[in-house]
Amino acid sequence: MESNGIDKEISDRLYSKVWSSKICDAVYRRRRWRMIQFGLIAFLFAFFSSSIVWLAFFENREAELARDELQFWVQEQIYGTTVEAESKVQNKIYNQETMKKNPVSLDVDTLIEASLDRR
Repeated sequence: MESNGIDKEISDRLYSKVWSSKICDAVYRRRRWRMIQFGLIAFLFAFFSSSIVWLAFFENREAELARDELQFWVQEQIYGTTVEAESKVQNKIYNQETMKKNPVSLDVDTLIEASLDRR
Protein backbone atom coordinates (compact mmCIF):
# COMPACT_ATOMS: atom_id res chain seq x y z
CA MET A 1 0.00 0.00 0.00
CA GLU A 2 2.84 2.33 0.70
CA SER A 3 4.16 2.01 -2.80
CA ASN A 4 0.71 2.90 -4.04
CA GLY A 5 0.79 6.05 -1.87
CA ILE A 6 4.25 6.99 -3.11
CA ASP A 7 3.21 6.42 -6.70
CA LYS A 8 0.17 8.61 -6.16
CA GLU A 9 2.29 11.37 -4.61
CA ILE A 10 4.78 11.20 -7.47
CA SER A 11 2.06 11.35 -10.09
CA ASP A 12 0.37 14.22 -8.24
CA ARG A 13 3.63 16.17 -8.18
CA LEU A 14 4.34 15.48 -11.82
CA TYR A 15 0.91 16.72 -12.82
CA SER A 16 0.96 19.65 -10.40
CA LYS A 17 1.53 22.95 -12.20
CA VAL A 18 3.15 24.64 -9.18
CA TRP A 19 5.68 21.85 -8.65
CA SER A 20 6.35 21.59 -12.37
CA SER A 21 6.95 25.34 -12.70
CA LYS A 22 9.34 25.26 -9.70
CA ILE A 23 11.32 22.44 -11.29
CA CYS A 24 11.35 24.21 -14.67
CA ASP A 25 12.51 27.45 -13.06
CA ALA A 26 15.30 25.63 -11.24
CA VAL A 27 16.38 23.90 -14.46
CA TYR A 28 16.31 27.17 -16.41
CA ARG A 29 18.28 28.99 -13.69
CA ARG A 30 20.89 26.26 -13.67
CA ARG A 31 21.15 26.28 -17.47
CA ARG A 32 21.36 30.07 -17.55
CA TRP A 33 24.07 30.06 -14.86
CA ARG A 34 26.02 27.44 -16.81
CA MET A 35 25.73 29.51 -20.00
CA ILE A 36 26.94 32.60 -18.10
CA GLN A 37 29.87 30.59 -16.74
CA PHE A 38 30.68 29.28 -20.20
CA GLY A 39 30.50 32.78 -21.70
CA LEU A 40 32.71 34.19 -18.95
CA ILE A 41 35.27 31.41 -19.36
CA ALA A 42 35.27 31.84 -23.15
CA PHE A 43 35.69 35.62 -22.80
CA LEU A 44 38.57 35.31 -20.33
CA PHE A 45 40.28 32.67 -22.48
CA ALA A 46 39.96 34.83 -25.60
CA PHE A 47 41.12 37.93 -23.73
CA PHE A 48 44.22 36.32 -22.25
CA SER A 49 45.18 34.46 -25.42
CA SER A 50 44.84 37.61 -27.53
CA SER A 51 46.83 39.55 -24.91
CA ILE A 52 49.61 36.99 -25.05
CA VAL A 53 49.66 37.13 -28.85
CA TRP A 54 49.61 40.94 -28.79
CA LEU A 55 52.48 41.10 -26.28
CA ALA A 56 54.47 38.51 -28.18
CA PHE A 57 54.05 40.51 -31.39
CA PHE A 58 55.25 43.76 -29.83
CA GLU A 59 58.00 42.00 -27.88
CA ASN A 60 59.33 40.60 -31.16
CA ARG A 61 59.13 44.05 -32.74
CA GLU A 62 61.20 45.55 -29.93
CA ALA A 63 63.68 42.69 -30.10
CA GLU A 64 63.88 43.16 -33.86
CA LEU A 65 64.54 46.88 -33.42
CA ALA A 66 67.23 46.18 -30.83
CA ARG A 67 68.78 43.58 -33.13
CA ASP A 68 68.76 46.09 -36.01
CA GLU A 69 70.38 48.74 -33.81
CA LEU A 70 73.03 46.26 -32.70
CA GLN A 71 73.71 45.24 -36.29
CA PHE A 72 73.97 48.91 -37.32
CA TRP A 73 76.38 49.60 -34.44
CA VAL A 74 78.54 46.60 -35.38
CA GLN A 75 78.62 47.75 -39.00
CA GLU A 76 79.70 51.22 -37.87
CA GLN A 77 82.45 49.72 -35.73
CA ILE A 78 83.67 47.56 -38.60
CA TYR A 79 83.60 50.52 -40.99
CA GLY A 80 85.41 52.75 -38.47
CA THR A 81 88.04 50.10 -37.83
CA THR A 82 88.52 49.59 -41.55
CA VAL A 83 88.92 53.32 -42.19
CA GLU A 84 91.33 53.63 -39.29
CA ALA A 85 93.41 50.68 -40.53
CA GLU A 86 93.49 52.11 -44.06
CA SER A 87 94.62 55.50 -42.79
CA LYS A 88 97.37 53.90 -40.69
CA VAL A 89 98.57 51.91 -43.68
CA GLN A 90 98.54 55.04 -45.84
CA ASN A 91 100.46 56.95 -43.15
CA LYS A 92 103.06 54.20 -42.97
CA ILE A 93 103.40 54.14 -46.74
CA TYR A 94 103.70 57.94 -46.80
CA ASN A 95 106.25 57.88 -43.98
CA GLN A 96 108.29 55.24 -45.78
CA GLU A 97 108.25 57.26 -49.00
CA THR A 98 109.34 60.43 -47.22
CA MET A 99 112.06 58.55 -45.38
CA LYS A 100 113.40 57.23 -48.68
CA LYS A 101 113.48 60.73 -50.14
CA ASN A 102 114.98 62.42 -47.08
CA PRO A 103 117.63 60.51 -45.19
CA VAL A 104 117.05 60.52 -41.46
CA SER A 105 119.65 62.05 -39.24
CA LEU A 106 120.38 59.74 -36.35
CA ASP A 107 121.17 62.19 -33.63
CA VAL A 108 120.36 61.29 -30.03
CA ASP A 109 117.80 64.04 -29.41
CA THR A 110 115.68 63.00 -32.38
CA LEU A 111 115.74 59.36 -31.30
CA ILE A 112 114.65 60.26 -27.75
CA GLU A 113 111.81 62.45 -29.01
CA ALA A 114 110.65 59.72 -31.38
CA SER A 115 110.63 57.12 -28.62
CA LEU A 116 108.69 59.47 -26.32
CA ASP A 117 106.17 60.15 -29.09
CA ARG A 118 105.61 56.43 -29.55
CA ARG A 119 104.91 55.96 -25.85
